[in-house]
Amino acid sequence: MGDNGDLKEAGNGSLDAAQTQPEIDFENHQLGTTVKLSDGTEGRIFSRGARNKDGHLTYTCHLCMVVNLPGERVMLTHIAGRKHQNRLSHPVIDADTFRKISAPKTNKIQMHIAPGEPVPPGMENEVKPVAELQATIDRFREGPMVGLEYVMELTSPSLREPSYHCVLCDKKGDPRTIIVHITSYIHRSKFLEKHYPTAINELAQWRGQKGCKDVIARVIQTVCEAIEDHHGRMTPNVHEVSDYNRNKTKYLQEVLFEKHFDERTGPKFVEVIDKKALQEQLLGPGEAPIVGERG
Repeated sequence: MGDNGDLKEAGNGSLDAAQTQPEIDFENHQLGTTVKLSDGTEGRIFSRGARNKDGHLTYTCHLCMVVNLPGERVMLTHIAGRKHQNRLSHPVIDADTFRKISAPKTNKIQMHIAPGEPVPPGMENEVKPVAELQATIDRFREGPMVGLEYVMELTSPSLREPSYHCVLCDKKGDPRTIIVHITSYIHRSKFLEKHYPTAINELAQWRGQKGCKDVIARVIQTVCEAIEDHHGRMTPNVHEVSDYNRNKTKYLQEVLFEKHFDERTGPKFVEVIDKKALQEQLLGPGEAPIVGERG
């Protein structure tokens, strides 16, 4: 197989005879697939790049914003993955988000924009405003705060204080009630169900059982503490309320596609769950485990 200089692009978008048959077969089946975009157009899910140092053609998945996938085997594994299949299930994809990966990348300027401070003209897409809630989050040390990236702080000059929307749980609140929600059993459970299913599944036989909730809540808090100790905390997103209401689908997709602490990219934290001690707390020493439905 020749190096990149030996490979010439043919008029039909495929490479010449230097391509292997598996590469040709893969591209014939996959490179033409498209998704419907929010601006009424269709976008090709995949594009092809150069060969890497190992001789594999590299591909980009614009749907998942993943670049440099090497070779057709890795691509097929990616396509079969839960993340890709989940995004394929959306009937319409936000056009701006889809095309972000196609735009030339520039070094993003890191700026700290305090609450109420205007963003410099032309820098609106280069900085992430700091939420007014951030000061409260920074002071809070009574327990872990996971899933903060799912919290939308909604501001308006006409509002005395921001309102909040946790899109993970579809819970709305004010600066006081949203803190209660973020540290609640429900929010932590939903975060673990989405990003740490292996850990939460360790508790499946006890969740929903009468009298078990307080003990399970403490275990879930312990897992979330381990996640926070390892990764730190994310930050809320800030939007002007009328803009958020007009473009909610876009912002929800951006949250879905952005970085999250997740067992697929780091530890699973199963080891912090002491199932023997948990069983003794719930049932007493030597008792058989409860088999029940997950709550």
